[in-house]
Amino acid sequence: MFDGWAKGVVLAYAPGKLLSTTWIAEDWGARALPSIVSYRFARHGRKTRVSIVHRNLTDTSAAAAHRSGWYEFVINPLKHHLTLKHKEHA
Repeated sequence: MFDGWAKGVVLAYAPGKLLSTTWIAEDWGARALPSIVSYRFARHGRKTRVSIVHRNLTDTSAAAAHRSGWYEFVINPLKHHLTLKHKEHA
């Protein structure tokens, strides 16, 4: 993801329900252990609820940085994109 900054392998995949991957950022260093990101999808009426859980980060500072990064680079842009698409089809 992010032009190769974060890499990983798929750990679990259940179409329409779950995607779980390892996650390791290129600036973590060669000895760093990967963290794990799980994306869960669930129907919520006519919508889909998406849950992202990022575990096994090295410390609370890394967790806070990744939390804000998920919102800045993934969640908010995705919400914006989907809102625009919904308005185009309304």
